[in-house]
Amino acid sequence: MQQQQVQQPQGTPLFTKSTKFNDLSDEAKRVFENIDSAIQGKVQICNDLKQRKLGEEPLKGQEEIRNVHKLTAAISVLTTDVQHTKDLKHKVEQTVQDTIVATRIVEGFRNPQQHGQYLKTYANFPLEFFNRVTEEMKERLRWYKTTIEHIERKLSSAASQPQHTPQGTISPVFLPSSHHF
Repeated sequence: MQQQQVQQPQGTPLFTKSTKFNDLSDEAKRVFENIDSAIQGKVQICNDLKQRKLGEEPLKGQEEIRNVHKLTAAISVLTTDVQHTKDLKHKVEQTVQDTIVATRIVEGFRNPQQHGQYLKTYANFPLEFFNRVTEEMKERLRWYKTTIEHIERKLSSAASQPQHTPQGTISPVFLPSSHHF
């Protein structure tokens, strides 16, 4: 909005409370009309914004962000579950194979004439089985050790940080001493 100055002799007011719009000079009318037009434009913008219900948009955005976070968390859980399921499937398949081999070895001992070849075919099975179990146990122990070390580092870090207590964070209040001023 441009500011326009209406030339008026010093000391005489441009208008008073009782001055009517039509009694003003053309330049003063134009200034008032410009001001009125600017105010009406702002009122119209305000009314348009009220109709759009902009106050609801941030709330909708927050809710959508929450939903995305929930979805991300669900995807993470599902990914972990898929990995656990794959691991479990592999272990079940391995256990089934181990059970079949163990059953055949037992059959070979029970009936050597009919199933004796199983004893030769699977002669290394006990060693392979126990080596595999040993490696699985070593891997678990490594994981346990790493986890315990991580927990120890966290506890050590927490213990070395200064403890914040209300007494430590509030500056001491100096009480008046016994000296009189």
